Amino acid sequence: MKPLESLDPARFDTAPILKRLASSSRRLAELKGLAASIPNQAILINTLGLQEAKDRLGSTNVRVPEGAGL
Repeated sequence: MKPLESLDPARFDTAPILKRLASSSRRLAELKGLAASIPNQAILINTLGLQEAKDRLGSTNVRVPEGAGL
């Protein structure tokens, strides 16, 4: 994989990429606003880690007992 500095910036200056960039920026701003409304944002962050671990275990066919916290 090439370092970002070695890529030609003009390669990314296309209408489809710029449209996706605008859409992504709007969605990220919306997510940031929603996250700010959560009283304890650490709960959300910790839950994402648990969900990712659960998904990883599911993809390896490892059974997690009920109530194991995942």
